[in-house]
Amino acid sequence: MCRDFGLGSAAMVSLADARERARDIRSWVELGLDPIFERRKAQGIPTFREAAAKVLAAHRNWLHDALSLGNRQPDCALR
Repeated sequence: MCRDFGLGSAAMVSLADARERARDIRSWVELGLDPIFERRKAQGIPTFREAAAKVLAAHRNWLHDALSLGNRQPDCALR
């Protein structure tokens, strides 16, 4: 699978820096890492799984209460 990975604007990144970044990224790939995933992780962008776990944890009590009252759907779905 081939994926594009931006190294930065040509106006902002020198050729030498771009070559160094490309070398670093190729070494990540050789180690079996996904450079795009690693960039997102460094930026603090959660994966879908992590985001879903946070939402479920935040609403767990509400969901439990709604379902334990015999409602098979949350209140907002009934309106």
